[in-house]
Amino acid sequence: TRRVRNAEATEAAEQKLAAIGERFSIWVWENPDREQRIVDRYNHAMNSHVLRRHDGSHLTFPGLAEGIDLWPWQRDFVDQAVSSPAVMASHEVGLGKTLTAITLAMTLRQFGLANRVGLVVPNHLIEQVTREAYQSWPAGRFLIVTRADLHKDARRRFLGRCATGDWDLVIMTHETFSAIPVPAEVERAWLDDQLADLETYARGAGYTGKRVAAAVRSLQGRIQRLRNCTNDPDTITFKLLGLDYLAIDEADRFRRLPVTTRADGFSLGSSKRAVDLLLKMSMLRRANPNRPHAAFFTGTPFTNTLAEAYVWTQFLAPEQLAEAGLSHFDAWAAQFIRYETIVEVAPDGGGFRSRRRPAVVQNIPELRTMLGGFMSMVRADTTGLKRPNPVRHTVVVQPSTTTRDFMATLVDRAD
Repeated sequence: TRRVRNAEATEAAEQKLAAIGERFSIWVWENPDREQRIVDRYNHAMNSHVLRRHDGSHLTFPGLAEGIDLWPWQRDFVDQAVSSPAVMASHEVGLGKTLTAITLAMTLRQFGLANRVGLVVPNHLIEQVTREAYQSWPAGRFLIVTRADLHKDARRRFLGRCATGDWDLVIMTHETFSAIPVPAEVERAWLDDQLADLETYARGAGYTGKRVAAAVRSLQGRIQRLRNCTNDPDTITFKLLGLDYLAIDEADRFRRLPVTTRADGFSLGSSKRAVDLLLKMSMLRRANPNRPHAAFFTGTPFTNTLAEAYVWTQFLAPEQLAEAGLSHFDAWAAQFIRYETIVEVAPDGGGFRSRRRPAVVQNIPELRTMLGGFMSMVRADTTGLKRPNPVRHTVVVQPSTTTRDFMATLVDRAD
């Protein structure tokens, strides 16, 4: 059998759904006892926290090179990081995130909050980070990966030095970090949890969507491959390195966590790199939940979709999601996103179709509070720094005949 969409019946059902939602939003407040119960429960879950004002003006940094001073937002973030399990510096480009990360590592060591800090940076930034580390902290003990350390045997020697040496900071590339495996039992336990969650989700309301079914089959295959898999005794796993704090530069490269949802309008995809980081952070969190264990640094925390806010919270503050009852993405989306049915042109231009899309961000103060628990956001235009004025120049390119013909077809299709 083949399913055929009934446009008229679908439109009628969506209108009825909108009417039910509108009536429910009125009915829920008609009973005073019910109103008070809902308000109390909501305030307890979402409005019972006040954000701490982090102030790093009291901090001193013995060992910092003479002539180098930190800007106030850098000091404030170091203060936030040493007093929080996991944090994120969403500071605009040019506001000194690299120096902040290096200073944070040295401060964690000086305070005894971390034994060995790993700073993970893109491959093309290794030389820049190395130069800044030695210029700002000339007495620091740094282990820095080189291009020669990226091959198999050399990588093993580098990881061996990392595991056995006394380092203030271990600097490695994203590729080197992702190539370090987690113990097989850790990955297997995570896959089992994900499979159980997916199967429960797929059974809900008899839902058997292709995306969920495909994800279930993929997880089952990965688990089967791991059943009889044991780590090579000669393999150096992440657990053996002794790293107990991770500082991730350009963290936006790890945003593609797998998110299971029935909702339309969200597309994050999934990457092994992001899952690998999540597993390693979960290992550090389980070792000591209240001790600082991670900091993310990026100038672009949001690029495509609001679902990235959920991903960052899942990485850095999963306990907040659990306490608020928003661990599942659909529950989180229902809390902060309102959907609307939008009529749009079909991709083939053959007609119109209605789609339910995320349209409005709601409960913004509560969302800001949740993100503010771990995220420091600083925009360059609020810092007072003098920056060079950009010179913008627009180049106008005349369309070719082929371009004009194609644009004409687009106009005809839209009409």
